Amino acid sequence: MSEYLYYRQQPPDGWIVKDERGKVYQIDHGKKRWIVNPIAYHSLYRGNPGDALFFPGLSNVADGPVIGDGTGLFRTTATGGKVFWLDKEDGVTTFKRWITSPEAMDRYHFTWDRIPTLPGNFADIPDGSPISV
Repeated sequence: MSEYLYYRQQPPDGWIVKDERGKVYQIDHGKKRWIVNPIAYHSLYRGNPGDALFFPGLSNVADGPVIGDGTGLFRTTATGGKVFWLDKEDGVTTFKRWITSPEAMDRYHFTWDRIPTLPGNFADIPDGSPISV
């Protein structure tokens, strides 16, 4: 019975989940975004990909753009210490997505350990949708 409920439910944004084959995804905007390799995973998230929650109904969740190489978290000298996710949110264009609070960092399982401060010109990257709780 409880497994049946998983097939009918949508995992919340921010969850790190895996399918029956072990592929790991981030739920974002109600879609599953495949995290293509351990390098991409460890540039954003704490823990290990193998720790992702198995979600039986994941095949019923729409695919979103992949999370691949070149992604990461950063601050800039020009944005007052705000933390951003460098993300191809639409699958094509690179955006900076403001992570609005420590609670949002935790909900998305982002790591606090690898957030470099980059030059101010990174502030000129177009804004994507913010990450919030």
